[in-house]
Amino acid sequence: MTSHPTTDELMAWRDTEVAKDRAAEIAAHVATCAACTAAVTALEHTSAAIQAWRIDAPPAMTSPVRRRSHRRMLYWASAAIVIIGLLSTVRVECAAAAPTCDHPQFHFSFLRSAPAQPAPAFVSSGSGSSGPAAAMFDRDWNARRRVKMGIPAGEEKVLVVMFIDWQCPACRAVHMSYLPVVDAINTTTPGAVRVVTRDFPLNIRCNPNVPVEMHPAACEAAVAVRLARDTHRENELIAWLFANQATLTPAIVRQAAKDVAGVTDLDARYSAVVADVLADVELGRKLEVGSTPTVFINGVLARTADNALFSPEQFAMALAAELKK
Repeated sequence: MTSHPTTDELMAWRDTEVAKDRAAEIAAHVATCAACTAAVTALEHTSAAIQAWRIDAPPAMTSPVRRRSHRRMLYWASAAIVIIGLLSTVRVECAAAAPTCDHPQFHFSFLRSAPAQPAPAFVSSGSGSSGPAAAMFDRDWNARRRVKMGIPAGEEKVLVVMFIDWQCPACRAVHMSYLPVVDAINTTTPGAVRVVTRDFPLNIRCNPNVPVEMHPAACEAAVAVRLARDTHRENELIAWLFANQATLTPAIVRQAAKDVAGVTDLDARYSAVVADVLADVELGRKLEVGSTPTVFINGVLARTADNALFSPEQFAMALAAELKK
């Protein structure tokens, strides 16, 4: 299951009041979702505390039936407050509690399929965005907080930094939807926008911020892509990884690195290169990266007010706002 259970389902699951198949799904989800695990733990603590409560009431209100009913009502009300408070900080895919991969189905329609998207017309034509919507976007964008990326500046006017997990479906969709926008701008204004990828694998073996091996081949993929730069076949390997995301394993990535990118020494160089991956992960932690992909444009987080990924049009508008400066 990709979305976390509802509050009612978590409560019912804890009380063994859900169907067997659904209970198994919830159990599997809770085992890999730090937020839902915390929610269930909080529910258990609340239950224990409520069991210890003593309610003083007038004699007419102290019959066993009335007391049990009142206590059960307080139990569910208090538990609901605790769980709702916890889950309100968590995105539908539990991204707030631990870094995770944005799931395509919860965002814009462009993320539901990964083929590269053409650049928005106003970018391709070089005319720029205009109108009330663009003006409103610019005002919001220019008021946003900027952070230092720790990446040496070049001659570009706009630096785009993408925190990527090569086994993340949303990363694939964003990578293939945003880059045509960059290419369109650089066609008319060469070198205006530079894109830098930073590794943020969702796998505890190379990212201590992640509690599980969410993507089993993410560490090997990150190392393989870095090594493929030495053979100048990085793009070929990235395309292959994106096309085979669902079936990737560490062994498959090692073989692909050799067959697709000509990398024959991945195992020998793994320890050294994964240290560089960890440096990217640490930068991501400092920048409060909570899910992949996370994109910054000149140090500004490229997400909507409700923390959804930018559509290609919004991405283009943000680039245009920066290019005006």
